[in-house]
Amino acid sequence: MIITWMLASALFTLLLAGAAWLAERALVAIGKPRRAPWVLAIGVATAWPLVAGAWFLASPQPSVAMITTRIGTNTAAAITSKLAIGSSLELIVNRGLVGFWVFASFVLIIRIVLALVRMRTVIRTADQAWMHGTD
Repeated sequence: MIITWMLASALFTLLLAGAAWLAERALVAIGKPRRAPWVLAIGVATAWPLVAGAWFLASPQPSVAMITTRIGTNTAAAITSKLAIGSSLELIVNRGLVGFWVFASFVLIIRIVLALVRMRTVIRTADQAWMHGTD
């Protein structure tokens, strides 16, 4: 299950990158700034696994139940039942990997925000210059 989810996330990111590239080409053709499609694609590609993973971790997961019944052969006909409810190993691994993916996406979002703040500082403190007729 987790491998499928990770591959779907990677494919979704590739589709976003393709869409951003096409949008960039269109914006270049009409002479507009081309940064916005990439900012949007990176933001969505980073936030989507975070939201989807948090939703997976918050949703109730089915428990595994194993019921064994034994009927005795003596006259008292003793009946014993054993009910074990818990998480399977696969579910524990899946939740751990999704939790790691959510954490990594959150860290990536924090790093992107910090980079944007630093970039704003650089832009504010930079000297304006003209090169080959371009500001």
